[in-house]
Amino acid sequence: MTTFLRALIVEDSEDDAMLLARELRRGGYDVTFERVDTPAAMKESLDRQPWDIVLSDYSMPSFSGLEALKILKKSNLDIPFILISGLIGEETAVEAMKAGAHDFLTKGNLARLIPAIERELRDAEVRRERKRAEKALLKSEEKYRLIAENTTDVIWTMDMNLRLTYMSPSVTHLGGYSVDEAIALSLEEMMAPASLAIAMEAFGEELAADKTQQGKASWSRVLELEQRRKDDSTIWTESTIRFLHDPEGQPIGIIGITRDITDRKRAEDRIKASLREKEVLLQEIHHRVKNNLQIISSLINLQSRYIKDKESLEMFKESRDRILSMALVHEKLYQSEDLARIDFADYIKSITRHLFHTYSVDTNTVRLNINCADVLLSIDKAIPCGLITNELVSNSLKHAFPDNRRGEVSINLHTDKDNRLTLIVSDTGIGLPEDMDITNIKTLGLRLVSELTRQLKGDLEIERDGLSAGGHAQAGGAVFKITFSV
Repeated sequence: MTTFLRALIVEDSEDDAMLLARELRRGGYDVTFERVDTPAAMKESLDRQPWDIVLSDYSMPSFSGLEALKILKKSNLDIPFILISGLIGEETAVEAMKAGAHDFLTKGNLARLIPAIERELRDAEVRRERKRAEKALLKSEEKYRLIAENTTDVIWTMDMNLRLTYMSPSVTHLGGYSVDEAIALSLEEMMAPASLAIAMEAFGEELAADKTQQGKASWSRVLELEQRRKDDSTIWTESTIRFLHDPEGQPIGIIGITRDITDRKRAEDRIKASLREKEVLLQEIHHRVKNNLQIISSLINLQSRYIKDKESLEMFKESRDRILSMALVHEKLYQSEDLARIDFADYIKSITRHLFHTYSVDTNTVRLNINCADVLLSIDKAIPCGLITNELVSNSLKHAFPDNRRGEVSINLHTDKDNRLTLIVSDTGIGLPEDMDITNIKTLGLRLVSELTRQLKGDLEIERDGLSAGGHAQAGGAVFKITFSV
């Protein structure tokens, strides 16, 4: 394959220049050449166009190869320079090589010309590639130096003995130290004791994790640390740390970026304090509401002692139970760490225990089966749901098991994949009256259940057959199924 070659021939003999050109063409080069024999002509030719190689005679009447070499050096052009002479001694050749010539040949041995040119052209390309890489590296280093020296974050490096090896100038703004002062500090001098312990633990964990990830990129760790300033005040910082590795993947140091987050920490502390105050206030509200409802319940209970009419007394007891079910919600919220939601399964158990106690139910005669999933409900869902459970369980205990009839009351609670909650209250008692129109409920308790279901934006289904503890349908009893979105 023909290779294009631009050759500058420094030669006083036209015949010798043509001889060199013919030799290059015989070697497979499509050569373009120019012959010069004076310093001025050589300078003008170098300025005018680029050359791939310079072939120069050693001795000419008014010019020499060493002078030509000096001209090339002054031009700062990286072009291979080969001396060619009719007769050149060893000392002269050594002198020329020391001066910067890349090779020397004799005109009587031009068989070495093509191999010498091929070698020098390869070496020149390697030198140019290296210079391009060095230039790109210098440009990259300059870019990152500008970033490191102008960012407000502090960029730093440590060796594996945890001694600082680099600190960006922004440390003066962050800590009040000069760069030299900061680099001379130990970690003990830079950090508050608690933060030093956190940092040392993180370095150890990072190093241990790094050893298990041979060949993998080391993960970074973000730490919030309290650091000392030069004036002995402290600031809160956020530091992102990562290990540096040698070509074999072994950790050789740590690089980090640190920023001041004191204002953010203070704002977070203010928010936390404010939130805690609101939580305490909300707890107190729940406590007071619970106490007030219990007072109302107690007043109703006292008043009921003066009521002789059995039906009226029953109404008072039902009202008291409804109030207690609402008070129980506030009690649960007061006791809970989550002031917005309560554990509904626990709430159901508390309501039913109270009702069994109120109606003096023998649990050997009427068993209670509760199968509730772990569900957290907000107060606006829990109170209606609690009241519904209160009404339905009360109805079962009052009407479903006359004459010490044995049976069970079951409460099932679960959610589905559409995040809808289903509450099923059932019993195995005597069932609903045959003449009862379940589409047009008139009793207060069941009307309340219907209204509360509507308040929940749910659906109410009533069946005349009960469910066993295992959830299986069986003859007799009643089933109330309420479905709504959580």
